[in-house]
Amino acid sequence: MATRAGIERGFLILDCNWMQVTKASDAVATRVHESFDFEAPRLDSQSSSCHCMFMWLDHFVIHIDTDPQFTQRLASETTSLGLAFDPIGNRDFDSFSAHYLYVGLEYLEIIQLKKPNESGWVPQWVERYSRGVRGMYCLFLATSDIESLAKELQAKGFDVKEERSSFVDATGIEHPFPWRQIFMPSIPETEIELSFIQYDSVRTDLREIFEPNSDSNGFTGIQKADFLITNLDGGREFLVKIFPQLQGTESGFRIELESGEINFRRGNTESLRLTARGTNTRFNPGRLKIANVSLETAIE
Repeated sequence: MATRAGIERGFLILDCNWMQVTKASDAVATRVHESFDFEAPRLDSQSSSCHCMFMWLDHFVIHIDTDPQFTQRLASETTSLGLAFDPIGNRDFDSFSAHYLYVGLEYLEIIQLKKPNESGWVPQWVERYSRGVRGMYCLFLATSDIESLAKELQAKGFDVKEERSSFVDATGIEHPFPWRQIFMPSIPETEIELSFIQYDSVRTDLREIFEPNSDSNGFTGIQKADFLITNLDGGREFLVKIFPQLQGTESGFRIELESGEINFRRGNTESLRLTARGTNTRFNPGRLKIANVSLETAIE
């Protein structure tokens, strides 16, 4: 049965020639640090934990107020930083619009709900938006074996499932989306989710449709995600069920990926700071802010 709960990011691909190929071969093994300054050994591939799955940063879902001037302001700010953004390249629908900021293979998905109470968007996100919550909603990690991951999470008590959504075109024909997802519950006492996605195609092939892309100006991707959350202890207890060997200190903990890392620290309010590294010295380091999310550029 078709559902729009999984329409998240689908409209991006509907007008592209999508070729299904083998599952991502460039995936990288997850590692965990015991603290911010000490690197734990690489996890053994024979481990029964979710760490043996290949995972990497994929995209960040941000919800903002409806603002007709938003795209023009964002275009101006991104241009000065060397980031690529097309103000007219968004996807506009009756109930919501979506804007994309691509940095290599990682990206920000920025959502404005026009009709929150009528939207066919992800149900828990519609409910959150209707309560007035804005900013960071969900970080998606891509994985290479979502079916096995779903079984492991279910065995650990999570009420989740691996699912493939679909859409119905104007002629009434149903089409499956070329990915599967696991939507996780929010980290306790936060409005933030850490969920999972697996594409049907090789990940590097996605670059062809991620346009315009900041990598044309020398940015290699988003390598770092730093979360501030108020309930760090509850967050640690929740995340250690997903990443059993996660360790840290009283002030925070880290999940490190081969091509990036996720840090959690204690804060008075929820926020997310992303770091994108670039090599083009024509641009100066700077910061872009969208709701409670900031994207900082570092020129090396």
